[in-house]
Amino acid sequence: MTINLKKELRLLPMAFLLVLFLSVCGLSSSVYAQEVYTENVIQPMTSNNSPSPQVASSSNFFDEYQYMSYKVFNGVKNGGKEDAWAVKPGAITGWVSLDFGADNLKTITKYTITSYDYPDSNNYAPKSWTFEGSSNGQDWVILDKREEQVDWERAETREYTFSNSVAYRYYKVNISSINGTIQSRVAIAEIEMMELANRPSIDAPTNLVAVGGDSKVDLSWTAVSGATNYNIKRSTTPGGPYTTVASSVYGTTYKDTTVINGTTYYYVVTAVNGPVESANSNEASATPQAPVTPPPTGRAILVVTLDTGLEKEFDLSMTEVNTFIAWYEGRATGTGPASYAIDKHDNNKGPFKSRKDYVIFNKILTYEVNEYIPAK
Repeated sequence: MTINLKKELRLLPMAFLLVLFLSVCGLSSSVYAQEVYTENVIQPMTSNNSPSPQVASSSNFFDEYQYMSYKVFNGVKNGGKEDAWAVKPGAITGWVSLDFGADNLKTITKYTITSYDYPDSNNYAPKSWTFEGSSNGQDWVILDKREEQVDWERAETREYTFSNSVAYRYYKVNISSINGTIQSRVAIAEIEMMELANRPSIDAPTNLVAVGGDSKVDLSWTAVSGATNYNIKRSTTPGGPYTTVASSVYGTTYKDTTVINGTTYYYVVTAVNGPVESANSNEASATPQAPVTPPPTGRAILVVTLDTGLEKEFDLSMTEVNTFIAWYEGRATGTGPASYAIDKHDNNKGPFKSRKDYVIFNKILTYEVNEYIPAK
């Protein structure tokens, strides 16, 4: 029996063809799996401290509508002036935060922002902001950053996802600009937050090693199966809190050149696959240092000829000779004292506690260094 393969393929369901294509290409269909998120984990707020412990903001605008901070978490997206948070007129920046409570930490990986339900709402809508997490309400970690979010419709809800594996107590939306002018102000109808409901696990990197160099720290770690990239986090105190200094790092090495010599830095690395981020790796520390030049060895006869023709000889170590030369060169450029004391040590008649010969810069005609041949 002859089969018309072209005709038969046209009859196959598109889903089967997609699976067939992925199988032929050696790709797993799990790569294309849709992440599933929880519903909004914020219980509708009825005041700034109910039911969650606390809502805070940079400011609130009070008129007959009272644009209180909690209204951005009250579950109402299209309530107009009655159900929105706004800052005082003329403020085009602002922030609002939510405290979930010490016993109710959340690992947020998605949030939504709904614009002000009011005519010309785009003028009030945020344009640039950061979404931040904190364990103590003071030290904040930027989890997501958005810019140029324009052309908002009235009461429009936009969704934003990011990778995060840390459960924080506090979350904040920190707005740095809006779409309107100084005549407008920050105003938002609603903010929602979600966690991953089908969070797959990914192992944390291991064997993190940090090696300090001159104005750099070299990091290396063991690759994690399933990781597509890595995030590098750093702190100046053991145990954090850590700040992300590099994200989407491919490979298992990284060179941090944003360091200061003499400062000890503490690092952790996380593995990332899509919106999923692993826990922190082991902590590794390093202190970058400038290279130390070993002191010169050996001795030499320093002969200083004065402008009177008098020659003075001194048997000195090379360290002392180089110190004299540094003084002379510095004085030639206008820095340093006018005279220099050369220690005669015990090379001359004595005994004395010490003997120093002071030479005057503007009396020196020439000087000569005769270094001894090192003993074999």
